[in-house]
Amino acid sequence: MMKGMPFMTNYNFGEIVLVAFPQHNGTIKKRPALVVLDIGDADIVLAPITTTKRTAPGDYELRDWSSETGLLKKSWVRLAKVSCLEKRAIVDNAPSHHRWYRHAQYASAH
Repeated sequence: MMKGMPFMTNYNFGEIVLVAFPQHNGTIKKRPALVVLDIGDADIVLAPITTTKRTAPGDYELRDWSSETGLLKKSWVRLAKVSCLEKRAIVDNAPSHHRWYRHAQYASAH
């Protein structure tokens, strides 16, 4: 059984969390993610964050990242790759709760 944050924890839109994401080959990889939706039950909708430069539709560079956010390098949020996962997949909260989605929208418009 995967150990993680209790599902009673509620997350806000725009928070960054560390998640045990299932990969296509069946392995689990810890990755940062942007909270897209949490309605207060045991599930959460997340968008993965990567340090690999991405330019596909739905990929947005996070221009205002810093170590205070928990992101250590320049990163991209992958809004076209959202996942609904159980909250127990969240292994840690990032140290800060920024509204990255708004930054991504701004970055894509400029």
